[in-house]
Amino acid sequence: MRYVGYSPSIGIDAERIIRDLRDVRIVHLVRNPLSAYRDTKRRPFPQPLAKYLITWNIYHSTVEMWAKMYPENVRIVRYEDMVANKSAFMHELASFIGVNFSPTMLFPSWNGGELAHDLAPWGTVLRSTEEYNRAIIDELSDAEKTQIVQGTSALARHFGYDGIDYLRSYYGVD
Repeated sequence: MRYVGYSPSIGIDAERIIRDLRDVRIVHLVRNPLSAYRDTKRRPFPQPLAKYLITWNIYHSTVEMWAKMYPENVRIVRYEDMVANKSAFMHELASFIGVNFSPTMLFPSWNGGELAHDLAPWGTVLRSTEEYNRAIIDELSDAEKTQIVQGTSALARHFGYDGIDYLRSYYGVD
């Protein structure tokens, strides 16, 4: 039997969860902070940008630590890889968590039916496509972009965002 849940505290509490459940598989999805912040602003009570940046850095670096310490249990994956090649991404993810791949893993769904249009109210990400992820960055102000890049460059480069074409201008080495 497999259980699926979502909560940021799962990543923070990974070590405790692993102590209690030795065979647990924790998947942590990281998303570039520019697109992620833009979608976060859709929440009913969005975080101020400075708090978002602190949270993004602390949360992802903490899960990175657990992934290094417990590689059999904790896997960090990038949202950008999922939207770029859903089939390869989901095949690998299914293997890691120990379930058979199903074609329904390739699209957002509810009770087996595809959610083909805007996903709200299910979340703040309206479409799970590379085009959407790329386009919403342009909805941020130049000041927001600058602050996000200044606050996340080290960790964003660690996660390889300097190697993604539409993020290279933000995270590429000067």
